[in-house]
Amino acid sequence: MSIDSWDALLKGSFFAKAVHAVSAAYAPNPANPPFYSDLPYQFAGDSLSISENVKAKWSANIPSWMADQYISNLQQLRAIALDGGTSDSWTAGSKYFSDALTRIKVKNSFETYDGGHTDKLTERFYNNILPYFSEILISEK
Repeated sequence: MSIDSWDALLKGSFFAKAVHAVSAAYAPNPANPPFYSDLPYQFAGDSLSISENVKAKWSANIPSWMADQYISNLQQLRAIALDGGTSDSWTAGSKYFSDALTRIKVKNSFETYDGGHTDKLTERFYNNILPYFSEILISEK
């Protein structure tokens, strides 16, 4: 079933909302209401067809692959913190990005934790992210 209105999206699953959010970031399209972005697939009856052009836009906007294009901008940052779960399909990309940042001398922290992508959010935020950035900001005084 296609999600073709804001009401349908609000009633949709987390996955549907996430796909539309990523689409807005990776493939914006001011000429494509109501979401003003392009999805990497289209519904054709009860099946999906893949749009190679949109898929290429998404790929071009993956942060871990963009580090070398934006070295001077990234080097202006004080630090970046990344983490990934042992059961998270995004962890490899985060580790790749951390390695790229280290290579171009951008201060960063990468940690793994037991769990999936959205596990332990509150715990990770309070025990890892806040202390990391507090230390960075205090050392910058």
